[in-house]
Amino acid sequence: MKEKQLIEYVLKENSAAINFVNAMAKISQVWDDLIDGDKPVKKETVSYVFWLALVEIPQNPFYIQYQYQLIPLFREYINCWHDANAMERSRDPAKIRVAYVLRDKFSGLLAQCAYLVGGYDWMRKASPMIRDFIYNEPFKKYQQEKSHG
Repeated sequence: MKEKQLIEYVLKENSAAINFVNAMAKISQVWDDLIDGDKPVKKETVSYVFWLALVEIPQNPFYIQYQYQLIPLFREYINCWHDANAMERSRDPAKIRVAYVLRDKFSGLLAQCAYLVGGYDWMRKASPMIRDFIYNEPFKKYQQEKSHG
């Protein structure tokens, strides 16, 4: 299953939820690329993600309906991402194991969005699928990349 298909499936083809999740994915990827400095990011792309963050997401009906549930997830998501970046820099193997999990809170955000569109039983069905998809990068590969810099 491809990412687009997974997102559409777990969000029950709710177009507002899909647009919200896709915007968040784009913002988080560009933010990560800017901080890591591992990929060049075009100025137009930076401008676009600011547009998504400041215009598209605040007027998205799914976000408007669930913003009070989503904002605490953003705090957790961003905080864990910062912690993961710090742990990766340490090059301590134990911290890199923790960073491997912390670096991706997007799977949790997506699982919570699945809950919001489909309830508890749907979240429980979707969540393992989401995590299987997100954690498809073998830990050993990740560990080698982070320990060699």
